[in-house]
This record gives sequence, structure tokens and C-alpha cells, in this order.
Amino acid sequence: MAGLAREVAPAAAMVLAKAESLPFAGDAFTAPAMSAVFLFLDDPVGVLLECRRVLRRSGWLAVFTTAS
Repeated sequence: MAGLAREVAPAAAMVLAKAESLPFAGDAFTAPAMSAVFLFLDDPVGVLLECRRVLRRSGWLAVFTTAS
């Protein structure tokens, strides 16, 4: 996916990281989102806690997944 993203949007900033330990300050985002990845996570609760850490108090987390 990272390679495809570089091909499609070479000027876009990209950060590769583990979802359980994001390299961002707390309260950094207003609307993090995950699309069709939640069922692949080894530690979904840890990922949700990390999302909460980087989410601003008034922000929203969007999680879209499909049935397996």
C-alpha cells in the first residue's frame, strides 16, 4: 500500500508506523479514520487506546470495517 500511495501521490507526506504506537503527539488529530483494517489488527484494543491518545477531546474516530 505504501508503494501504491507513493505512485499515486508522490508529493504527499507519508508516515509508516505501527497502529499501536503512533509517532504523533497527544491531541494531534480531530478525525483519525481506519478503513477496512480493524479486523487485521493483532491488538485492536491497544490501537483504539492509541487513537484516543492522539485524538483531540472534541474529535471523532471513524472506523469502517466489513464482516469476515
